[in-house]
Amino acid sequence: MRAVNSEIKLNVRDSPAGCGAAGSYAYFCTYVVNEILGSENFGPNVSARRQLLTRGGLKITTTLDRARQSAADSVIQARTPIGDSDGANSTIVSIEPGTGRIQALAQNTNYEDSQLVFAADAKHGGIEHPDGNVGFQPGSTFKAIVLAEWLKTGHTAGQMVNASAPKNYSPNTFTVSCDPRAQPVPGPSTTSPGPTPAS
Repeated sequence: MRAVNSEIKLNVRDSPAGCGAAGSYAYFCTYVVNEILGSENFGPNVSARRQLLTRGGLKITTTLDRARQSAADSVIQARTPIGDSDGANSTIVSIEPGTGRIQALAQNTNYEDSQLVFAADAKHGGIEHPDGNVGFQPGSTFKAIVLAEWLKTGHTAGQMVNASAPKNYSPNTFTVSCDPRAQPVPGPSTTSPGPTPAS
């Protein structure tokens, strides 16, 4: 064989690294990485934790359920696809009842463009506002939760609540009903102010 004098053409491309290489699991990965970086269980400071995380050798087991993640991604893309012309953002989180284990986390953004996790607090990759508030408003999600509790306590959907008079709440105890190991937490005594009389 003879050597041929020819120009070498390289096709150099950036390849994703870190959570960017996790594909549809990238936002879940960001949540997990930020949990490690924020936990003193993995080192005395963020620098030491980052070094532990990036040097290799850790075996990290997560609660991700690939089937649920795939389903969440499919729903997001069907309802508010990435690059949707109306500019709406959406996210889905699947949490296992009773354990709080996050099984899926999907949103309609490109990870290369934004690593912001819509469904997380600032510690786990979410947003922190200048006023100190973190995350995004849950919006109407809480309507279903409040309604479910209302119905669970024997009320009907047609009943009304009189919220015009002040109400005193005496000290109470609250227990996480889905966790049999939870201990009651003393609740505060508060008074809601009620309406302000017109002068």
